[in-house]
Amino acid sequence: MKRPSVYLIVSHGNHGRPSHGCQGYRKTRKNACPVSGSFAPCFVRIQGRSLLSTYVQGLLPDVQRKNVEAIALNQKVAPRTLQRFLESIVWDEQKLRDQCQRIVATEHAHPDAIGCVDETGIAKSGKHTADELYGRDGTFLDGLDSRGEAYVVEVPPNAHVWLTKPKVLKNPPINHRGRPKVYLRLRKKEAQPREVQNLAKYSPEFREQTPQRYRIKDTHRGSEAWEIRWHTCWRKTHTDKLVSNQCTLIVARNVLTNETKYFLSNRVAGRDGWSLRKILRVAFGRWPIEDCFREAQEELGLDHFEGRGWHCIHRHLYVTILSQLFCAKVRQKLSSSEDVFTGELLTLEQVRRAANVYVSSIGLPPRVCSELYQAEVDRQAYYARRNAAAAKSYRKTRRKRLGKLGVDADKIKSVASKPAK
Repeated sequence: MKRPSVYLIVSHGNHGRPSHGCQGYRKTRKNACPVSGSFAPCFVRIQGRSLLSTYVQGLLPDVQRKNVEAIALNQKVAPRTLQRFLESIVWDEQKLRDQCQRIVATEHAHPDAIGCVDETGIAKSGKHTADELYGRDGTFLDGLDSRGEAYVVEVPPNAHVWLTKPKVLKNPPINHRGRPKVYLRLRKKEAQPREVQNLAKYSPEFREQTPQRYRIKDTHRGSEAWEIRWHTCWRKTHTDKLVSNQCTLIVARNVLTNETKYFLSNRVAGRDGWSLRKILRVAFGRWPIEDCFREAQEELGLDHFEGRGWHCIHRHLYVTILSQLFCAKVRQKLSSSEDVFTGELLTLEQVRRAANVYVSSIGLPPRVCSELYQAEVDRQAYYARRNAAAAKSYRKTRRKRLGKLGVDADKIKSVASKPAK
């Protein structure tokens, strides 16, 4: 089996051979400034740049907790020094965040890319975080409508909509006593909006509709098939308009788990270049972002902050995102295939470990470096084989379960976008 290309990460660009120019590094390590180029303007003094490098390197090792104290002890610096890096040392964390965003927008763009509005909701305690947070915020949706932005949001089961557009009265009633009404209002006899979960169960528009099956995504665990029903609707606004423009209500049910999701879009399938497939792709487009959050938390300690105040927490989050961006760029460059069966698909964990091996070996004798590099390559080759075998087993099991329900994932429509050329 061909070994993964991850050895290129630790070769330092010297034609696959370890760099032997480490002797001078011992003398200059304290004064070295690894932060340069586009991120250098974020720092006023060289001390902040050096501590950023220390912080990033501290997020790479396999340690249980990646808080300030653990990072400082791992990197052999005083914990108070790294605490000051988050608290009081002058550097522009917002500029660093903006530069990360520019890199993502310019170097990782896709013609079918979507924008996702989501908060970094990392619960330290409590029982409640909700995917329908923005879908239940009518004022937020009104703002998107006023800007002409297309959106697809997940809404809670108790969200209220109309399947028939209610009549809005504009003129004052005839022979009405008292002061005439000058504001728009709904007719008194107008039907009240209904909960989407009840509409999906009891309304003729949904009950008599034949569900359409779509392959929502393909992962190393196999394909996910969902049954889709949809209908046009209207929602109540928080503006003088009272009733929104025509929208689309989507009821999606997972074929295997029976999980049901409700989505609302201000675009209608078959109009203005929007198809149902496109709306579904946007609706289920959040899962890669959730996967990024999970990777950042599990591998880079995104949720391991222990700072006092939002300022410190934001700095920790931005540096973690910068570290993840580095790992993602390396992964994108070296993964020759996105198919786990080839053994060439690198995970963020593999990239993080390889980078950690390289950084921790700086200053060591060349022979020791070569041994460390080879040990890591052998280790990752083993995990590549194991991941390929596990993915094969997962997909076989998923295909069998779908087959028992009469679903052939290869024959139903897929919502995935075509690869960019």
